[in-house]
Amino acid sequence: MTKLPRSFIAQLKTLSCSLPYANNKSLRLVERDLQNVIYLVFTILGEFIISEAHFSKGRADSILINKDYVYIFEFKIDQDAQTALNQINVKNYAGRFKMDGKQIFKVGVSFSSAEKNIVDWKVEEE
Repeated sequence: MTKLPRSFIAQLKTLSCSLPYANNKSLRLVERDLQNVIYLVFTILGEFIISEAHFSKGRADSILINKDYVYIFEFKIDQDAQTALNQINVKNYAGRFKMDGKQIFKVGVSFSSAEKNIVDWKVEEE
């Protein structure tokens, strides 16, 4: 996989439309379902991805690592994508990858429980 294509989020949005109705009683279950979809998609594509990666200041939702790139994903339910990016930055999830010589992308994704889909996303390059 090369740089994250702009169409990737659009494809995730389309995929989200086809998923069964999510449990509104637990937003944590909705976030977990989104993490699982990301994990399965990348695993099927032959990429190495970690869910719930532990760091000294918290857990990143998903991290994809290949020979050239590191993608750090943070998902938020009913919060904006900037909030997700802020968490990646404040908790310094990219810090442990800075000496690897790989290009690092931080991806904040906002999922709406009302829309039952991704409504906002932002990408920052480290």
